[in-house]
Amino acid sequence: MTIVRDKKGQFAKGWRGGPGRRPGQRNRLTEIAIAALTDHFAVHGEAAIDRVYREDPVAYLAMITRLMPRQVQKLEGPLSDISDTELDAIEQHLRELRAGNIRRLELLELQPAPAAAEPIAEENSCVE
Repeated sequence: MTIVRDKKGQFAKGWRGGPGRRPGQRNRLTEIAIAALTDHFAVHGEAAIDRVYREDPVAYLAMITRLMPRQVQKLEGPLSDISDTELDAIEQHLRELRAGNIRRLELLELQPAPAAAEPIAEENSCVE
């Protein structure tokens, strides 16, 4: 593949360049560093966090805030303004309704099926 450059040594307009890495793909050095940090943290992470907590609470809180989502979205819905007590009452009411429906279905299953009705023969009558 021939690299096309202009007079200043920059890539010529329209030059796509080589295949390169796909967007979002890490290079080998990044993979090695992440693996090393993961291994190190598995051994020393909890002690390091505890030390920062005791010796530098400001850094500890900064670390926590960096790990948290930047923006928490409040989801609005039809039940968002109902208190936990009200939700518990609704849940109990629904349980009672369900239990009543189950009892009715059980009673229906226990009752014998109605006998099939015989079709009524219609007499053909002639009107004279």
